[in-house]
Amino acid sequence: MIMNEKEKDRVWEELVKSSDKRLGVVRKERGVRSRERVGWRKELVNDLKLLVMVEVVGCGLFVIIEVLKY
Repeated sequence: MIMNEKEKDRVWEELVKSSDKRLGVVRKERGVRSRERVGWRKELVNDLKLLVMVEVVGCGLFVIIEVLKY
Protein backbone atom coordinates (compact mmCIF):
# COMPACT_ATOMS: atom_id res chain seq x y z
CA MET A 1 0.00 0.00 0.00
CA ILE A 2 1.58 3.24 -1.12
CA MET A 3 0.31 6.34 0.66
CA ASN A 4 0.32 9.83 -0.79
CA GLU A 5 1.67 12.83 1.13
CA LYS A 6 -1.72 13.83 2.54
CA GLU A 7 -2.30 10.37 4.02
CA LYS A 8 1.25 10.30 5.42
CA ASP A 9 0.64 13.65 7.14
CA ARG A 10 -2.65 12.41 8.59
CA VAL A 11 -1.04 9.22 9.91
CA TRP A 12 1.84 11.21 11.37
CA GLU A 13 -0.55 13.58 13.18
CA GLU A 14 -2.52 10.65 14.59
CA LEU A 15 0.67 9.01 15.83
CA VAL A 16 1.86 12.22 17.48
CA LYS A 17 -1.51 12.78 19.19
CA SER A 18 -1.90 9.20 20.39
CA SER A 19 1.63 8.75 21.68
CA ASP A 20 3.14 10.25 24.80
CA LYS A 21 6.72 9.40 23.89
CA ARG A 22 8.49 10.66 20.81
CA LEU A 23 10.49 7.44 20.53
CA GLY A 24 7.31 5.40 20.12
CA VAL A 25 6.12 7.72 17.36
CA VAL A 26 9.41 7.44 15.50
CA ARG A 27 9.32 3.64 15.73
CA LYS A 28 5.75 3.51 14.40
CA GLU A 29 6.56 5.85 11.53
CA ARG A 30 9.65 3.79 10.69
CA GLY A 31 7.43 0.68 10.57
CA VAL A 32 5.00 2.38 8.19
CA ARG A 33 7.79 3.45 5.87
CA SER A 34 9.38 0.00 6.04
CA ARG A 35 6.12 -1.66 4.96
CA GLU A 36 5.88 0.78 2.04
CA ARG A 37 9.40 -0.11 0.88
CA VAL A 38 8.72 -3.83 1.19
CA GLY A 39 5.55 -3.47 -0.89
CA TRP A 40 7.42 -1.58 -3.59
CA ARG A 41 10.18 -4.18 -3.65
CA LYS A 42 7.68 -7.04 -3.91
CA GLU A 43 6.10 -5.37 -6.94
CA LEU A 44 9.51 -4.95 -8.54
CA VAL A 45 10.46 -8.59 -7.91
CA ASN A 46 7.16 -9.78 -9.38
CA ASP A 47 7.72 -7.64 -12.48
CA LEU A 48 11.25 -8.99 -12.87
CA LYS A 49 10.03 -12.58 -12.52
CA LEU A 50 7.45 -11.96 -15.24
CA LEU A 51 10.11 -10.44 -17.49
CA VAL A 52 12.39 -13.46 -17.02
CA MET A 53 9.54 -15.86 -17.80
CA VAL A 54 8.71 -13.96 -21.00
CA GLU A 55 12.39 -14.00 -22.01
CA VAL A 56 12.68 -17.76 -21.39
CA VAL A 57 9.53 -18.51 -23.37
CA GLY A 58 10.62 -16.18 -26.17
CA CYS A 59 14.08 -17.74 -26.40
CA GLY A 60 12.58 -21.22 -26.30
CA LEU A 61 10.23 -20.43 -29.17
CA PHE A 62 13.08 -18.90 -31.15
CA VAL A 63 15.20 -22.04 -30.67
CA ILE A 64 12.31 -24.30 -31.71
CA ILE A 65 11.70 -22.25 -34.85
CA GLU A 66 15.39 -22.35 -35.75
CA VAL A 67 15.56 -26.12 -35.23
CA LEU A 68 12.47 -26.69 -37.36
CA LYS A 69 14.00 -24.70 -40.25
CA TYR A 70 16.60 -27.41 -40.86
